[in-house]
Amino acid sequence: DFLLENYCPLADYIKNGRELAYLLKYCLCGEDIKKGKNLDLIECINCGYETRGCEICDSYLRNQICTLSDKMLYKKRKFESFFGYILGNYCTLQCKNCNEMIPYYKERDFVNKDEVLKDCKHLIASCVFLPCLELVGGEPFLYPELEELLEELLKIKNLGYIKIFTNGTVVPKDSLCEILKNKRIVINLSNYTEAVQGELLSRIYKTREKLEQAGISYISSYAKTWLDFNFDDKGRNEKELQHNFSNCNSANCHRLYRGVLYRCHHQYAGVRLKKFDRKETDIIQIHKYTIEELREKCDEFEELLYIDACRYCNWPFDVKEVPAAEQVQ
Repeated sequence: DFLLENYCPLADYIKNGRELAYLLKYCLCGEDIKKGKNLDLIECINCGYETRGCEICDSYLRNQICTLSDKMLYKKRKFESFFGYILGNYCTLQCKNCNEMIPYYKERDFVNKDEVLKDCKHLIASCVFLPCLELVGGEPFLYPELEELLEELLKIKNLGYIKIFTNGTVVPKDSLCEILKNKRIVINLSNYTEAVQGELLSRIYKTREKLEQAGISYISSYAKTWLDFNFDDKGRNEKELQHNFSNCNSANCHRLYRGVLYRCHHQYAGVRLKKFDRKETDIIQIHKYTIEELREKCDEFEELLYIDACRYCNWPFDVKEVPAAEQVQ
């Protein structure tokens, strides 16, 4: 409103137009479902499903994609939104401010496919329904068993969709593209065309072209800046730690790696790089528990007021913006 009133005073606009547009879209999607039409997950995500939520999309994922009955009583738990599995720390880029701190590991590894499946199946089994499983890295398109992994993950019936984060510098093979056409797979293609050059830049364009030629929908996420973080002890008191945690947009990003569930990428990276100790009350070793016990443990996990890693993090209020995908020299 401020921008329009000050810079476009003659413009006609609808107050709260964005909210009205969402409401109208909600009604249109509801009518489509009644007519037996399928939703486009890319459109749902672009509409804000992952941030605002949507009963229609939730119902569609449960009843159309999965095998749960539409009459099934379902109460969504705090944990039952998504988690991301870290497949390894190989990447084509060396981003200075990478969330998972990929450039700073001395050793490189991929998690074996069987271990990934064991971890994911056990954690998802503790959920009535999990809308989204994210595959992150490193660069997932480098993962040597990606095709086989996706085929097995798609068999999980109480999982909505799989979201793969790629920087686009690895052009997917034809056989992989056949799997990526599945409507339960969403590609999030990071737009780093301003940060890279040469062969890497060429591959990004080739990846886009190949996805489009194969009829694979994808989300193109674009950001000129990232938020930096470090691992220095900030000396915060309990009240400050709770306040920061309750306002941090990464506090619930849930990262799973080799049977250990972390609350956020900063905690995962700090522990792996030995920047601070792993506090057992702030993580879940998922295979220590039966499915029912794990369900209770995840509920307790969501009630944490903060985690010890918050002592060593400058998010969300003391963080500075840095260039997106700036490469380590």
